[in-house]
Amino acid sequence: SAKTIVVKTSQGVGLFAWSPEGSTVIYTTESKPGTATVHQLGAGRDRVLDSVPAVPAVGCETIANCFGADTWDFKLSYSPDGAFISLVTSVANVSVFRLWSSDGKLLKTSDSQSPFMSAWSGHSLYFRDAKGVEVWRDGVVSSFLPGVGWIRPKASPGGGQIVYETRDAQHWAHTYVVDTTSGKVRDLGKAHAEPV
Repeated sequence: SAKTIVVKTSQGVGLFAWSPEGSTVIYTTESKPGTATVHQLGAGRDRVLDSVPAVPAVGCETIANCFGADTWDFKLSYSPDGAFISLVTSVANVSVFRLWSSDGKLLKTSDSQSPFMSAWSGHSLYFRDAKGVEVWRDGVVSSFLPGVGWIRPKASPGGGQIVYETRDAQHWAHTYVVDTTSGKVRDLGKAHAEPV
C-alpha cells in the first residue's frame, strides 16, 4: 500500500510511539547537540512537550559487549488507555524521567538518578529505582517489589502481568512474571533472558 509521511524533519526522529487508537504519535528529535525535543503530533498539530538531555553516543558495537547495559533504558510510550505519556532514558550517566497527561500537562519530572526500566500495565506505570520496583498510580508513587532490580520489563497486552529478567550473583539471567494485583511472583527459570 502507499506510504504516508507522518513527520518530516531535517533533525531525524529518535524514539517514537503511537497512541493506542493510532490517532497521535509522540516522537523525539535532537534539536541541538545534547538536547532532544519531545513532540506530540495529532489532529494536524505538532506541539513540543519538552526539551530533555539527549541519549548520548556510547561507542559500543552491541549492548551485550557494553558495561552497564542491564541498566540502559530508552522508552517513550503511551499508557494502554492513552491517558498518559512517559519518557525514560538511562544510559552513560544521562538520566531522564518525564510523565505527562495525554493533553501535554507535565505530571512528574526527574533528571537525577531517575526511575528507569519502566512498563505500563493498565493505568499504572511500574519502574525501577534505587529502592527496587515502584508503581505510579493515580498520582501516587508506592513500593511494588522492594529490592528487586528488574531488567527490561514487558507488560502483558491485557494488563495484569509483567514479565522481567534479573541477574544472580554469577550474572545468570532469571525470568519472572509478577501479577500486578497481588504482587505474587512466579519464577520461570534460570538462563532465560530478554523475555517478552
